Amino acid sequence: MVRENEKTINYKGKQIRILKFNVLDGCYITQKVLSTFLPEILESQLGIQRPFTPQREMTRDEFSELLVNIMQYAIYNQTEPIKVEIRLLNENGSLAVDGLEFSDVFILALEVLSYNILGFFTQENIEYLNQLFLNTAKKISTISGTTDQ
Repeated sequence: MVRENEKTINYKGKQIRILKFNVLDGCYITQKVLSTFLPEILESQLGIQRPFTPQREMTRDEFSELLVNIMQYAIYNQTEPIKVEIRLLNENGSLAVDGLEFSDVFILALEVLSYNILGFFTQENIEYLNQLFLNTAKKISTISGTTDQ
């Protein structure tokens, strides 16, 4: 099976190319999303019990870094006046493309996340993770001398 590496969407009249994450960014971003944004979904909707609860939410700097990392995978395909590819977000967080607002960046970040991490939520992966988390919780309780009630 050939891995799809990109897709192009039309967003507000602009051709936006969404790229697949590289392996390291994909793992980092998925971990951040799962541990920070989706804990309730993991537990209630998917039936997965996490062996630990995150101690805190992301700071503004951590969120900004994550957003810049995500948005490097969204590229505007400008065709006029010249053909050029432009990253939507500059390193400093400013918009690099005219006609977009912060809400557009957030929506496009969700588009990038959706394109890249939905494959993570296959039934096979969910079952494997659930078993992994259960086994991890059992090992931790054995080490700490506690047992489930």
